[in-house]
Amino acid sequence: MNNALGVPESVYLCDPCRNFNVFTHILMEDPKDHREKLIMSNYVGGGAGFLKIIDVETNEYEDILFPGDPPDKKSKDAEKYGYTAEGGAWTLFNLGNGKILVGTCPKSGFIMTLDLETRSWVNITRDPDEAYIYSFTRGSDGLIYCGTYPGCVLLRYNPDTGLLDNLGKMSEYDDNLFSQYVYSVNDYIMIECLYGTTHVSIWDIKKQKVKKLGGNGLKVRYYNNDFICLVDENNTMEFYNARTLEKTDQDLYINRLKAEDEVLDKRFSIGLQNVQRCYIKNWNENRITCFRGQDYYIADRNCKRPKLIKIPGPAPITSILEIVSDSEGKVWGSTGFGQTVFCYNPDNNTYSNTPDVCTHTGEVFGMRFIGGKLFMSAYAGADHIVYDPEKPWNQYDNVNPRTLESGRPYLSRPTGKSIVGPDGAFWTGWMARYGAYGGGISRVDPKTYEVKIWKDPIREQSVAFCGLVGNKEHIYFSSSVSSNGLPNREEETCYLVIWDCEKGIIDKIPYEKGLNPGRMCLAGNYIITAFQNKLSVFDIYKGRFVREVVINGICSCIIEFRSEYVLIFCGRDILLLNPSTGSLQHFADSPGDSSSSYQAYNIGACFTPDGRLYFTEGSHLYRLEI
Repeated sequence: MNNALGVPESVYLCDPCRNFNVFTHILMEDPKDHREKLIMSNYVGGGAGFLKIIDVETNEYEDILFPGDPPDKKSKDAEKYGYTAEGGAWTLFNLGNGKILVGTCPKSGFIMTLDLETRSWVNITRDPDEAYIYSFTRGSDGLIYCGTYPGCVLLRYNPDTGLLDNLGKMSEYDDNLFSQYVYSVNDYIMIECLYGTTHVSIWDIKKQKVKKLGGNGLKVRYYNNDFICLVDENNTMEFYNARTLEKTDQDLYINRLKAEDEVLDKRFSIGLQNVQRCYIKNWNENRITCFRGQDYYIADRNCKRPKLIKIPGPAPITSILEIVSDSEGKVWGSTGFGQTVFCYNPDNNTYSNTPDVCTHTGEVFGMRFIGGKLFMSAYAGADHIVYDPEKPWNQYDNVNPRTLESGRPYLSRPTGKSIVGPDGAFWTGWMARYGAYGGGISRVDPKTYEVKIWKDPIREQSVAFCGLVGNKEHIYFSSSVSSNGLPNREEETCYLVIWDCEKGIIDKIPYEKGLNPGRMCLAGNYIITAFQNKLSVFDIYKGRFVREVVINGICSCIIEFRSEYVLIFCGRDILLLNPSTGSLQHFADSPGDSSSSYQAYNIGACFTPDGRLYFTEGSHLYRLEI
């Protein structure tokens, strides 16, 4: 459609974001050839999850796609099972006899069995109300018990018949959405209920009843068939007899626990350079395995520097979360899940992907170039990271990229993403850790790498998704009622906050009660905030909201355009907004429907120094020819 600024067209460039994102793995003999195999569960953001089966001696591999369809297709298989292939599997369990039990996420929590002898899927089922299957354990009755989200229920699965029973919510508290971890102890199933009012529940297999073990605030530290050790956030321990469930004197078990701790200390001492962490599994007294980003290793437990082996095969295409441009016009981006970043060169239409920039798992939300270095903020460890593309890669030793001071333990997810503030520093807006309402603001000095953190600038509210902007004078952000692992507080009032780099909050203006803000954009002297189906326009100089603009759908992306205007990605439209008048018109067609794509908020956009606009939709990178 013609408009005053021409007829822009979107040009597809490539799918540059590719990475492995391993949730869990097991080591077992393959009945097909009786060779030892390392079997990993790979999560594909916006795509089809799969199992990768790796021969530990030859590094040869095969991929087994989850049944169902990728998100962009539909078939009878999909109608029968749902989109099982989308996303991945959080948990695997060796059933024996060459069979693996798989529990999927994030849209549908399927339970299904892979018969390795035939490489076929059997006994596929699900509870329609559960989106995540988090963990498996085998009870004394031979049945498999499962932890879930969002119902905080306990599921019981018969691997022989495929029959699935929902045993009900394992917590009396409505704000507990996770029955995340389940453990088998004698004739009991022990369940950690998270993240509102944390506690441990016990399902009695014989009596078919649930009860709480200990008080609130406790998690499982260690257990065996003799005793259970629970611990609170201050590391205060409580001990219970594992057969009677009666509280007992810690002196009976403390020495045995210390002996077990020595094993655990060895388990986590491998490959821990500086602040980094990796997940390790023990298979016998001396042998361990670990997937570490885009690599894995099999090593002796006493090895201090294991040799990393690249995961074999091409990394799958994954969704894109954020993009930015460097000073040369290259486009850098992060994945929708997995801590890798990519670089796209428009001069020759090529791209490359890095290994993981940090080893705390999650994804990079915030990215900005300052002085030729890429500063990043990442979930789930509330990490600040800096990478110099001109220097050799050495993340293993925390040299380049380098993980700086984190926002742990209070912060977790950089929902606000990141900006370069009026002081030239790297600023990020955060959500609090799981199980806490709240958030924070952080600042990284680009010269000294000093990190400063302000907790809860708006009490018990986070920084809204992509809700952080700035100009030459101030930083502006929206507070939000969204949280990690807890229900939204829908009836609270959120705020548009004006932040001075030296003084902190200098003003906060309430949004309409009950509205939870989303993306923000600053154009000229206007701040535009997106809500479900409307935009609010705030005049900085007048200090008030001056108008609302209704849009037909959810705003998936918003970006300043030629100083005075704003481009809004909404469904199949790219709209042009003049915030000074509120006029809204069609600007260009969107190549896809962002409102129905995988995680609609994964629409990123940036301008390169030559004025070209690049944007993403799912895994696709486009350039808008203006």
